[in-house]
Amino acid sequence: MSNAKPIWSRPKRFLILAGVLVVGFATTVTIMVCRRTPMPETTQETWQPSDADAWWYVSPDLPFNGWQEWTETPKMDVFEVSKEVEAQAVARLDERPIIQLSVDEFRLYTGQPFPAPEKQQPYLVRSVLFENTNGARSFLIKGSILWARYDCLGRPGRRRKSPVIVLLLEKPRNLFVSGGWAL
Repeated sequence: MSNAKPIWSRPKRFLILAGVLVVGFATTVTIMVCRRTPMPETTQETWQPSDADAWWYVSPDLPFNGWQEWTETPKMDVFEVSKEVEAQAVARLDERPIIQLSVDEFRLYTGQPFPAPEKQQPYLVRSVLFENTNGARSFLIKGSILWARYDCLGRPGRRRKSPVIVLLLEKPRNLFVSGGWAL
């Protein structure tokens, strides 16, 4: 006769195992989202790419602990492009993914005075978002690579182009644009 007890009779171990499974599932769902993944409310046969797909780049290939090497840009260094000039910003970014702006262009696109941080320059950057979601943006930097992410909880809406201005010390040489969701 074995003295082994089922795992659910050991609450601490059971909770740890359950937590690992939940985190693993959420991470898997997020990682599986990439440029050619159909939206969940449609089937593969009916899914049509949106115009935002041209701005969508597969995220960098990272080991599980690779996130530690990336630094998040402070939220106060990210500015929304005003709705009045958003179409103009989108048109400019269709030609190039990152554009360095002058102080006057910063004012034109944001409607705000330039905050004048030391040595930082404004860059108009491609970004995407899912409509009708409670998502959040983050901009991660590693060396000369900028990663524009949009993550949300729940079922995502239609992807759309959403240009932003990010204050950076130097122009990135490479840009990744991605999004993910956890159900």
